[in-house]
Amino acid sequence: MNGFDVLFSLLSLLLGLAMAEILGDFGRVIERRRIIKIGWLTPLLALLVMLDLGSFWSSAYGYRNVLVANDLSILAVLAFASVYYLIATLVVPEDLEGVKDLDQHYWRNRRIVVGGIILLNLPNIPLTIAVGAGPVTWSIVVAFYSFLVALFVAKGARANVILLLLVISIYWMVPVYSELIARFHA
Repeated sequence: MNGFDVLFSLLSLLLGLAMAEILGDFGRVIERRRIIKIGWLTPLLALLVMLDLGSFWSSAYGYRNVLVANDLSILAVLAFASVYYLIATLVVPEDLEGVKDLDQHYWRNRRIVVGGIILLNLPNIPLTIAVGAGPVTWSIVVAFYSFLVALFVAKGARANVILLLLVISIYWMVPVYSELIARFHA
């Protein structure tokens, strides 16, 4: 097992637990769907967090040739993955006793979750600079952070749903764009 395998195993374990946290809690909500109003906000936030977790995992795999296992890299993986896990625990309430509407939970926790996503994605900016990204990539990066910041401060439910959908759409645009670029340059 090489150094990357050690780091990636640790990352995969922690990110997998974060995804399991969201999915398990959401399963319990679905079981109680006759009592709890699910709405759009919490499911969209859950999808956003899971897509962000997946993109971080994918990005880490993309750096497999340059990542080395040492104390600093292990601490960095632990810090990042721990914050992702903590964010995941806030998306859906674990204790559903007395919960009638998931939107109330969303409004209590969305700034912590969205703020955490912003914080965890900030290292992507210097990486984007380092790889010499072009104007389309920079447009995507600017749109991504703009939508996240707007989501952090937006007040109405309709605005939050629209912004969540816009951020989520970026996670789908990036692989399509990457595939088009790969085919164009092949």
